[in-house]
Amino acid sequence: MASYLAGVFPPNKSVGLYGAFKVIKNLARAHIEAYKEIKSIDNTKKVGISKNTVSSKVDKRSFIFWPLTKFLDYTFNTYFVSKTKKHLVFLGLNYYYLVYGRFSRFINLIKILFFGSEPDPFSSRHLEDPDIIGTSDMGWYLYPKGMYERVMFYHKKYKLPIMITEHGLADKEDRIRLEYTKQSLEYLHQAITDGAEVLGYMHWSLLDNFEWDKGYWPKFGLVEVDIKTGERRVRESAKKIGEIYKNNYIE
Repeated sequence: MASYLAGVFPPNKSVGLYGAFKVIKNLARAHIEAYKEIKSIDNTKKVGISKNTVSSKVDKRSFIFWPLTKFLDYTFNTYFVSKTKKHLVFLGLNYYYLVYGRFSRFINLIKILFFGSEPDPFSSRHLEDPDIIGTSDMGWYLYPKGMYERVMFYHKKYKLPIMITEHGLADKEDRIRLEYTKQSLEYLHQAITDGAEVLGYMHWSLLDNFEWDKGYWPKFGLVEVDIKTGERRVRESAKKIGEIYKNNYIE
Protein backbone atom coordinates (compact mmCIF):
# COMPACT_ATOMS: atom_id res chain seq x y z
CA MET A 1 0.00 0.00 0.00
CA ALA A 2 2.78 2.41 0.88
CA SER A 3 5.10 1.37 -1.95
CA TYR A 4 2.74 0.69 -4.86
CA LEU A 5 -0.48 2.51 -3.96
CA ALA A 6 0.59 5.72 -2.23
CA GLY A 7 4.07 5.45 -3.74
CA VAL A 8 5.85 6.95 -0.72
CA PHE A 9 7.98 3.91 0.19
CA PRO A 10 10.61 2.41 -2.16
CA PRO A 11 10.35 1.78 -5.06
CA ASN A 12 7.98 4.81 -5.03
CA LYS A 13 5.61 3.57 -7.71
CA SER A 14 1.96 4.58 -7.59
CA VAL A 15 0.29 1.92 -9.75
CA GLY A 16 -3.33 2.30 -8.59
CA LEU A 17 -5.60 -0.03 -6.65
CA TYR A 18 -5.59 -2.84 -9.24
CA GLY A 19 -1.81 -2.76 -9.47
CA ALA A 20 -1.45 -2.80 -5.69
CA PHE A 21 -3.65 -5.90 -5.43
CA LYS A 22 -1.52 -7.55 -8.09
CA VAL A 23 1.57 -6.88 -5.97
CA ILE A 24 -0.11 -8.46 -2.93
CA LYS A 25 -1.04 -11.55 -4.97
CA ASN A 26 2.54 -11.87 -6.21
CA LEU A 27 3.86 -11.56 -2.65
CA ALA A 28 1.48 -14.32 -1.56
CA ARG A 29 2.61 -16.56 -4.42
CA ALA A 30 6.24 -15.92 -3.54
CA HIS A 31 5.63 -16.82 0.10
CA ILE A 32 3.82 -20.05 -0.81
CA GLU A 33 6.65 -21.15 -3.13
CA ALA A 34 9.25 -20.31 -0.47
CA TYR A 35 7.26 -22.23 2.14
CA LYS A 36 7.09 -25.33 -0.05
CA GLU A 37 10.81 -25.15 -0.84
CA ILE A 38 11.82 -24.78 2.82
CA LYS A 39 9.52 -27.59 3.92
CA SER A 40 10.85 -29.89 1.18
CA ILE A 41 14.33 -29.48 2.66
CA ASP A 42 13.37 -29.70 6.35
CA ASN A 43 9.75 -30.27 7.29
CA THR A 44 10.41 -29.37 10.93
CA LYS A 45 11.12 -25.72 10.13
CA LYS A 46 8.52 -23.27 11.42
CA VAL A 47 7.72 -20.93 8.53
CA GLY A 48 5.55 -17.85 8.86
CA ILE A 49 5.19 -14.22 7.84
CA SER A 50 5.36 -10.87 9.60
CA LYS A 51 2.17 -8.90 8.92
CA ASN A 52 1.48 -5.27 9.71
CA THR A 53 -1.93 -4.86 11.30
CA VAL A 54 -3.86 -1.84 12.53
CA SER A 55 -6.91 -1.25 14.69
CA SER A 56 -9.62 0.99 13.28
CA LYS A 57 -12.61 2.96 14.51
CA VAL A 58 -15.07 5.19 12.69
CA ASP A 59 -16.18 8.59 13.97
CA LYS A 60 -19.92 8.54 14.73
CA ARG A 61 -20.38 11.48 12.38
CA SER A 62 -18.82 9.42 9.59
CA PHE A 63 -20.98 6.31 10.02
CA ILE A 64 -21.90 6.42 6.34
CA PHE A 65 -18.32 5.34 5.57
CA TRP A 66 -18.53 2.22 7.74
CA PRO A 67 -18.75 -0.18 4.73
CA LEU A 68 -15.63 1.41 3.21
CA THR A 69 -13.83 1.07 6.53
CA LYS A 70 -14.71 -2.64 6.64
CA PHE A 71 -13.42 -3.06 3.09
CA LEU A 72 -10.14 -1.33 3.96
CA ASP A 73 -9.86 -3.42 7.12
CA TYR A 74 -10.20 -6.59 5.04
CA THR A 75 -7.77 -5.33 2.42
CA PHE A 76 -5.05 -4.31 4.87
CA ASN A 77 -5.50 -6.76 7.76
CA THR A 78 -6.93 -9.95 6.26
CA TYR A 79 -6.48 -10.35 2.50
CA PHE A 80 -2.82 -11.45 2.46
CA VAL A 81 -3.18 -13.79 5.44
CA SER A 82 -6.24 -15.42 3.88
CA LYS A 83 -4.22 -16.16 0.74
CA THR A 84 -1.32 -17.73 2.66
CA LYS A 85 -3.02 -19.29 5.71
CA LYS A 86 -2.49 -22.88 4.52
CA HIS A 87 1.23 -22.19 4.27
CA LEU A 88 1.81 -20.71 7.71
CA VAL A 89 3.02 -22.52 10.82
CA PHE A 90 2.78 -19.28 12.80
CA LEU A 91 1.64 -15.72 12.19
CA GLY A 92 3.86 -12.75 13.00
CA LEU A 93 2.06 -9.49 13.80
CA ASN A 94 3.41 -5.93 13.78
CA TYR A 95 1.05 -3.73 15.78
CA TYR A 96 1.58 -0.01 16.40
CA TYR A 97 -1.52 2.18 16.28
CA LEU A 98 -5.19 2.93 15.72
CA VAL A 99 -6.54 4.45 12.51
CA TYR A 100 -9.51 6.67 13.28
CA GLY A 101 -11.92 7.13 10.37
CA ARG A 102 -13.30 10.61 9.79
CA PHE A 103 -14.67 12.34 6.72
CA SER A 104 -11.37 14.16 6.14
CA ARG A 105 -9.54 10.83 6.21
CA PHE A 106 -11.76 9.40 3.49
CA ILE A 107 -11.23 12.45 1.32
CA ASN A 108 -7.52 11.84 1.77
CA LEU A 109 -8.03 8.19 0.80
CA ILE A 110 -9.76 9.18 -2.43
CA LYS A 111 -6.78 11.39 -3.27
CA ILE A 112 -4.44 8.45 -2.76
CA LEU A 113 -6.51 5.98 -4.80
CA PHE A 114 -7.14 8.19 -7.78
CA PHE A 115 -4.43 10.83 -7.78
CA GLY A 116 -1.50 9.12 -6.08
CA SER A 117 -1.24 11.81 -3.41
CA GLU A 118 1.07 11.26 -0.46
CA PRO A 119 -1.01 10.03 2.50
CA ASP A 120 -1.42 11.81 5.80
CA PRO A 121 -3.22 9.04 7.72
CA PHE A 122 -2.33 10.19 11.22
CA SER A 123 -3.17 13.26 13.21
CA SER A 124 -2.38 14.53 16.69
CA ARG A 125 -5.88 16.03 16.90
CA HIS A 126 -7.44 15.30 20.26
CA LEU A 127 -9.90 12.42 20.31
CA GLU A 128 -12.37 11.84 23.13
CA ASP A 129 -11.64 8.14 23.44
CA PRO A 130 -10.54 6.84 26.86
CA ASP A 131 -8.67 3.92 25.28
CA ILE A 132 -6.34 6.23 23.33
CA ILE A 133 -3.57 7.20 25.76
CA GLY A 134 -1.80 9.75 23.53
CA THR A 135 0.09 10.09 20.27
CA SER A 136 3.60 9.25 19.16
CA ASP A 137 6.01 11.78 17.66
CA MET A 138 4.68 10.70 14.26
CA GLY A 139 1.10 11.45 15.30
CA TRP A 140 0.07 7.80 15.62
CA TYR A 141 -2.86 7.17 17.95
CA LEU A 142 -1.54 4.99 20.80
CA TYR A 143 -4.22 2.41 21.51
CA PRO A 144 -2.93 -0.39 23.77
CA LYS A 145 -6.28 -2.21 23.71
CA GLY A 146 -5.67 -2.82 20.01
CA MET A 147 -3.02 -5.38 20.98
CA TYR A 148 -5.75 -7.53 22.50
CA GLU A 149 -8.21 -6.88 19.69
CA ARG A 150 -5.80 -7.74 16.88
CA VAL A 151 -4.36 -10.84 18.54
CA MET A 152 -7.80 -12.22 19.37
CA PHE A 153 -9.09 -11.43 15.87
CA TYR A 154 -6.34 -13.48 14.19
CA HIS A 155 -6.47 -16.20 16.85
CA LYS A 156 -10.19 -16.78 16.34
CA LYS A 157 -10.04 -16.49 12.56
CA TYR A 158 -6.95 -18.58 11.77
CA LYS A 159 -6.18 -20.65 14.90
CA LEU A 160 -2.43 -20.07 14.43
CA PRO A 161 0.28 -19.45 17.03
CA ILE A 162 1.11 -15.72 17.06
CA MET A 163 4.40 -13.91 17.50
CA ILE A 164 4.43 -10.14 18.07
CA THR A 165 7.28 -9.32 15.70
CA GLU A 166 7.08 -5.51 16.03
CA HIS A 167 5.54 -3.11 18.52
CA GLY A 168 6.68 0.31 19.65
CA LEU A 169 6.56 4.03 18.91
CA ALA A 170 8.61 7.07 17.97
CA ASP A 171 9.16 8.94 21.25
CA LYS A 172 12.27 11.12 21.33
CA GLU A 173 11.59 12.53 24.81
CA ASP A 174 10.75 9.08 26.20
CA ARG A 175 7.53 10.51 27.63
CA ILE A 176 5.05 7.69 26.99
CA ARG A 177 7.03 4.66 25.74
CA LEU A 178 6.97 2.87 29.09
CA GLU A 179 3.25 3.36 29.71
CA TYR A 180 2.28 2.36 26.17
CA THR A 181 4.44 -0.76 26.33
CA LYS A 182 3.18 -1.75 29.79
CA GLN A 183 -0.48 -1.39 28.87
CA SER A 184 0.03 -3.22 25.57
CA LEU A 185 1.76 -6.11 27.36
CA GLU A 186 -1.09 -6.28 29.87
CA TYR A 187 -3.55 -6.59 26.99
CA LEU A 188 -1.31 -9.21 25.38
CA HIS A 189 -1.41 -11.18 28.63
CA GLN A 190 -5.19 -10.91 28.59
CA ALA A 191 -5.22 -12.39 25.07
CA ILE A 192 -3.12 -15.32 26.32
CA THR A 193 -5.51 -15.77 29.25
CA ASP A 194 -8.41 -15.83 26.78
CA GLY A 195 -6.87 -18.64 24.74
CA ALA A 196 -4.49 -17.13 22.19
CA GLU A 197 -1.22 -19.01 21.72
CA VAL A 198 1.42 -16.27 21.82
CA LEU A 199 4.98 -17.36 21.07
CA GLY A 200 6.65 -14.14 22.16
CA TYR A 201 6.99 -10.37 21.89
CA MET A 202 9.68 -8.26 20.20
CA HIS A 203 9.88 -4.51 20.70
CA TRP A 204 10.66 -2.15 17.81
CA SER A 205 13.35 -1.21 18.13
CA LEU A 206 16.52 -1.88 20.11
CA LEU A 207 18.29 1.09 18.47
CA ASP A 208 17.11 4.30 16.83
CA ASN A 209 16.80 3.43 13.16
CA PHE A 210 16.41 4.80 9.62
CA GLU A 211 12.65 5.00 9.05
CA TRP A 212 11.69 4.36 5.42
CA ASP A 213 10.50 7.73 4.07
CA LYS A 214 11.20 9.73 7.26
CA GLY A 215 14.95 9.28 7.70
CA TYR A 216 16.48 9.38 11.18
CA TRP A 217 14.25 11.85 13.00
CA PRO A 218 11.68 9.34 14.40
CA LYS A 219 13.24 7.80 17.53
CA PHE A 220 11.93 4.27 18.02
CA GLY A 221 14.92 2.92 19.93
CA LEU A 222 15.05 1.63 23.46
CA VAL A 223 18.62 2.81 23.06
CA GLU A 224 19.24 6.35 21.80
CA VAL A 225 21.83 6.64 19.01
CA ASP A 226 23.73 9.79 18.07
CA ILE A 227 23.93 9.37 14.29
CA LYS A 228 26.93 11.71 14.07
CA THR A 229 29.14 10.06 16.67
CA GLY A 230 27.57 6.61 17.02
CA GLU A 231 27.29 7.12 20.78
CA ARG A 232 24.57 5.07 22.44
CA ARG A 233 22.56 5.79 25.58
CA VAL A 234 20.00 3.50 27.17
CA ARG A 235 16.72 5.35 27.62
CA GLU A 236 15.08 5.29 31.04
CA SER A 237 12.02 3.47 29.69
CA ALA A 238 14.28 0.68 28.40
CA LYS A 239 15.58 0.00 31.92
CA LYS A 240 12.03 -0.45 33.23
CA ILE A 241 10.94 -2.47 30.20
CA GLY A 242 14.04 -4.62 30.64
CA GLU A 243 12.92 -5.42 34.19
CA ILE A 244 9.52 -6.50 32.87
CA TYR A 245 11.18 -8.84 30.36
CA LYS A 246 13.60 -10.19 32.96
CA ASN A 247 10.95 -10.87 35.60
CA ASN A 248 8.04 -11.68 33.26
CA TYR A 249 5.98 -9.47 35.53
CA ILE A 250 4.33 -6.02 35.39
CA GLU A 251 3.88 -4.05 38.60
